[in-house]
Amino acid sequence: MMLGLGSIIGTGVFVSLGIGISMAGPTVLPAIALAGLVAMCNGLNSAQLAANHPVSGGT
Repeated sequence: MMLGLGSIIGTGVFVSLGIGISMAGPTVLPAIALAGLVAMCNGLNSAQLAANHPVSGGT
């Protein structure tokens, strides 16, 4: 499972997480969770817009 996750996300996030924890300590984990929550809201919003306006083309 971790091989698939690593190929989707990339290894940079794991390396930067280690560097962040060594510099800022355990406060990095809530920051990562908050960033994940914001990214999830963005993704769900984009999915809802795509479902409401099913047209091809454009950006």
